[in-house]
Amino acid sequence: MPNTGRCLVRGSINIDEFFHVPTIVQPGETLSSTHYERRSGGKGANQAVAVAKAGASVTLIGAIGSDGDWVLNGLKQVGVDVGPVIVTHDEPTGRAIIQLTPEGENCIILHRGANYATVSSDSVTSTTFSHLLIQNEIPFSSTLAALAHAHQIDATTLFNPSPMPNIQQLRELPWDELDWLIVNQGEVLTLLKAFQSDRNINTAEREPVTLETPATWPSHPEIKAALLAIASIARTSCFLSEN
Repeated sequence: MPNTGRCLVRGSINIDEFFHVPTIVQPGETLSSTHYERRSGGKGANQAVAVAKAGASVTLIGAIGSDGDWVLNGLKQVGVDVGPVIVTHDEPTGRAIIQLTPEGENCIILHRGANYATVSSDSVTSTTFSHLLIQNEIPFSSTLAALAHAHQIDATTLFNPSPMPNIQQLRELPWDELDWLIVNQGEVLTLLKAFQSDRNINTAEREPVTLETPATWPSHPEIKAALLAIASIARTSCFLSEN
């Protein structure tokens, strides 16, 4: 049986570099930024921080480069256990280069960096946890391995399919091992389209279906229909959505 009350996040760790610009740069254009800031990021690290700030115990497994010590220190300060995080000297910490305008428009370039470094599966199997939270910013094989172990020990599994897996990955994903699917509105519609167009994706419907959505979500009938269809694939018939 899994340990009650500890979340394991197997995911990405990035350095986010923000360049504040008056407009998004055009091809061939050189543009000066008005402000620069650097923050820790990555979907895995961000979600681990959210879990810690919510008051739960959380362990993060991932990889950084030798330039990412300050990122780990920041994670420790908010209560994230980063003991299993490995440091590689072969790749820099993953990067997000972000242009941001005063209107909030952005343009992002990602470099996976150390997020695709080899992390032993023992890091997951030797960690005690009751909940597994995974995304799609690390090697898909690592995501599947973590999910398989979590299912074996009967831990609750939560998957945020972002960036969206390709069709082959959607086919390989063991949907019956997922307890919670965390998606935004765009991802709901993208998934539904994939399920409807590819019968090789194993998503047998289950009843009953429970939806949990933010109050701010629109009541558009297409969104509602997509929610019901996607929600039905979760093993415990649960669905969690986020903006």
